[in-house]
Amino acid sequence: MLMKKVVLGLFAASSLLLCGFLFGVEGSATTVEKSEKTFMVYYRTWRDQSIPSEQNNQIRMTDIPYGIDVVNVFHANVSDADSKVFFDEVANVYAPELHKRGTKLVRGLDYRELLKVPTTQSQPTAKEFDDYAKQLLDKYMTPGIDGLDFDMESTYTTSQLKIAHGVIEALSNYIGPKSDTDTLLIYDTVDIFSLEPFTPVSSAFSFLGAQQYGSNATRAESSWNNTFSKTGIERSQYLVGLSFPEERTNQTWGDTREPYESSNLYSVANYVRTTETGGMFLYAIDRDGIQGRNDQLLKTDFLWTKTAILESKGYSLAESQAFAKHYLARKNDQFSDRQVQELSQQIERATSHYEVNRVFLAAKYEEAVSPEYDPLKEAALMAAEQ
Repeated sequence: MLMKKVVLGLFAASSLLLCGFLFGVEGSATTVEKSEKTFMVYYRTWRDQSIPSEQNNQIRMTDIPYGIDVVNVFHANVSDADSKVFFDEVANVYAPELHKRGTKLVRGLDYRELLKVPTTQSQPTAKEFDDYAKQLLDKYMTPGIDGLDFDMESTYTTSQLKIAHGVIEALSNYIGPKSDTDTLLIYDTVDIFSLEPFTPVSSAFSFLGAQQYGSNATRAESSWNNTFSKTGIERSQYLVGLSFPEERTNQTWGDTREPYESSNLYSVANYVRTTETGGMFLYAIDRDGIQGRNDQLLKTDFLWTKTAILESKGYSLAESQAFAKHYLARKNDQFSDRQVQELSQQIERATSHYEVNRVFLAAKYEEAVSPEYDPLKEAALMAAEQ
């Protein structure tokens, strides 16, 4: 019991390090974030546990870590019946909870959706553009959804781009930075594709997401300097994207290979932290912890995502340790005195966010000491206690 009292004392001292970061936790109010960095994740909806036809799924959207600013609701190859169940869950459960945390949800769409304007002419009229924009909003901005994301990974003719640009301009009256709304309009692509789909309408978008899966900060900097800086957006709108390995593919990317300090994830998160870059994103968050080719659907404790959030948003090691100490003090009755002592010592010895998180988390869910540990949930609880 003496050791548990010592841990509580360490927590009380470390809590003074908290730098005013706060979200909604269990009904508390949402307040200001620590930094302006944006963290987005792609959530593959067909792997959500609410999907009736998929009995082996291991994740619910509310399982994702605190500190995520945007969830890209990536919906593909799901039946109409399953889709209804899922989006009912979004409206009634997922979005209300995530909104309390300050997280926004955007619906991910293929760029080709912008080309389907009903018209009898070679070029739609302004009214036809506006009507179609409203149709897209009615169809995809369902309850709980706060914006749209268009994924551009192809080439288009000049006439096709005129149509797409017309729709984007019409959409920008209702969502995104040009509208008087608290909504998002996001464009994501790969640096190998033409900038013509984006540059003429760049002012309509909140962020540009650059998919650079399998690459480190060197590519992120090169892509900005040589490509995306020429589009008219600010560097603070530039989000750099990495990926976890999906199932049923030989492309594993390798963005989260250990050791942590030499991984692409650390490289990019540190790059975001130390430059004016707007933020980063991770694709297939449900696959956090998977290494190499693995087709199994496994539970995750989000070790890498939680670490990237801390790193990219600029938290100090001392703050990270304070969050861990708060958790240990809050949950100390779940551990023996000896475990409390050992865990406390591990927290003190840690030299990186990753090492602090590894005190409770693990690459494999079943090996984690406490897979529920979420540093930024602890940050919010600590701030609420002040």
